[in-house]
Amino acid sequence: MSDPKSKKVTVNDACIGCGICATIASEVFAMNSETGKSEVKADADLADLSKASEAAAACPTTAIEVAEE
Repeated sequence: MSDPKSKKVTVNDACIGCGICATIASEVFAMNSETGKSEVKADADLADLSKASEAAAACPTTAIEVAEE
């Protein structure tokens, strides 16, 4: 089992705030009410990246990056 600290999920500036990621993976993503864009939750459990990867695949602007470092 890999270390969750070696996994990274980010949302870049291409985000348009459609909310699909927060719908698919609410345990990882939340919508920021000030910016109207998605962000990775500070307490997101990154042990299993399957939902984050599903959200990344569904993102219309490919703003989500999922990586194992």
